[in-house]
Parts: sequence; C-alpha cells; structure tokens
Amino acid sequence: FSYGAMSAWQQAKNVTVIATYTDRPLAVPSEQSSTVCRVPLALPTFDPDAAAKDLPELKVPSSTDPSHDEQRLQATLRFRLAMKLRIVGLMYLHDYLRDKKKSVLAPFMEEFEKAANSDE
Repeated sequence: FSYGAMSAWQQAKNVTVIATYTDRPLAVPSEQSSTVCRVPLALPTFDPDAAAKDLPELKVPSSTDPSHDEQRLQATLRFRLAMKLRIVGLMYLHDYLRDKKKSVLAPFMEEFEKAANSDE
C-alpha cells in the first residue's frame, strides 16, 4: 500500500493497519509479476448515504413509510449509484468537492440530482 492508503485505513473505526512491507521494490518488470507477494484486498463498498452528508446531490429521497417495492427501488438506485461512481472514479468526488463547476462529475451530479428529485 502507499502511505496515503495506509493513512486512510488507519482513520477508520475498528481498523488496525499492519505494514509488513514498507519499501517499494526498486524495479518491477511490466511483463511479469514482481517477486513481492501481495494479498488482494476487497475494496469497501461506496456508501451513497454517508457521502450524501457532504454531497446533497447524492441524496436519494425516501418517504417516511416506503412500501416494499419502494425500498427495493431505493436500494437498487443506491447500488447503481455506487457502481457508477466507482467506475467513473471515486477520486473525482474530491475534485467535485473542491470545485463543482470544473469537475468532470458536474454533469452527472446535476443530472442525478434532477432525476432523484423529480416526481415522475
């Protein structure tokens, strides 16, 4: 992991970061794997509800007593939103927070907010 990734994980609740290999290999051939053994780690799922605290554009409206179909629709929408942002690149959310007008996510965020808040 890079220093930034280890720092981010260290700030998460109930997480202990253990670095077993801290020096970068001097040369890693592109045509084959390095001799450094790494264990793959699944990324945590992006949580649109948590992100909506800082990005109200991502808020998925919900009624006070949603039906089973509405709950399924909202869950599907949250899942698809998380996958879309992961595909586009979560790193762009930081750019969007810094300058919404210049961010590559601006058109998507605007369209999502309109669609999520429409009465159709």
